[in-house]
Amino acid sequence: MGWKVTFNAVFRARLDDLHAEARSFGQDEAFAAAFQSLYGRLGNDPFGVGEIRYRLSGGKPVHGVATAPVSIQFAIYEADQVVWITHVHRLASPSE
Repeated sequence: MGWKVTFNAVFRARLDDLHAEARSFGQDEAFAAAFQSLYGRLGNDPFGVGEIRYRLSGGKPVHGVATAPVSIQFAIYEADQVVWITHVHRLASPSE
C-alpha cells in the first residue's frame, strides 16, 4: 500500500454501528469483506476507485464508491499521499 488511508473517530463509531446493523441482517461477513476490499483498493490506487460525486467549496473533489453492502465517500490528498474516508453507508439487502 503506497497511500495512507485514514478516518476520524466519528467515522470509526459510525462504521462500528453499521457493522452491528449488518450483523442483525446476516450481512456481517459481507460488510467486513467489502470494507476491507475498498480500504485495500484505496491504499493501492485511489484514483482508480469510484467516481467524483461533488466538490468541496475549495474545489477538492470528493469521490464515491460502493461494493455491496458498503458505500463510502473519500477525498484524495495527492501531495501527502493520504486518502481521507469521510462517509460510510450500509446498502440494504434485497430482502430488507
